[in-house]
Amino acid sequence: MPNDLNLRFSQRISVVVAFLVAAVTGILIARHGAYMLVPLLAIGFLMLAGWWSEIRNLGMIRRVLLLLGCFVALLAAQAYSHRMFALAIVLVFSPVFILIMRPSYLKNTTPVWSYTLSALYICASLCIAALSIPATPLLLVWIALLALLGLLNARFYLFLARERRMLFMLAAIPLHFAHHFYNGLSFIIGLSRHCWALLRRPGRISGRTDRLALTEVNGDDKR
Repeated sequence: MPNDLNLRFSQRISVVVAFLVAAVTGILIARHGAYMLVPLLAIGFLMLAGWWSEIRNLGMIRRVLLLLGCFVALLAAQAYSHRMFALAIVLVFSPVFILIMRPSYLKNTTPVWSYTLSALYICASLCIAALSIPATPLLLVWIALLALLGLLNARFYLFLARERRMLFMLAAIPLHFAHHFYNGLSFIIGLSRHCWALLRRPGRISGRTDRLALTEVNGDDKR
């Protein structure tokens, strides 16, 4: 992985784009409610299929499977109640294809049939979820921002696809978006706290500035 990955100018632009995506997403959800939220949750769930396949390696596998089943059932029920019938169907069968996928990152040890079948199902389900989103002019702005974010980080995503294959790359994309978002959020919080501290202690800062100026004057007199 490149050492300067987080120091590139494109990564700083990605932080700004991530905030714009989050803002537009919030507006779309506020306008369309569950008709926007349900497909977005489905997209996020399906993109993280590579992560969900790791649950067989966890200690409390029954609890995790129960949590996964409840989440999928609730999401599918919401999709059905909002007349997203195709999305509801693919969500119901998605745990089956997630569990048959072998959670191995080594190409030589992963059965081709299980990985290929799971990958095809996940990609087809993602297309159905994307088509379930209501078409509005603001959606075009949202898609353009997502495309820009993808282009800015294309080298990183291609690296993941080459080294760990496509489903791993898909699972990394929403986590990478969250990485950009909380990095920008932490910067804003840190900068705000710093500015607030400066505003609350003007006398201390002024006194320190005067002492520094006096020290420089005394140094010039000694010379």
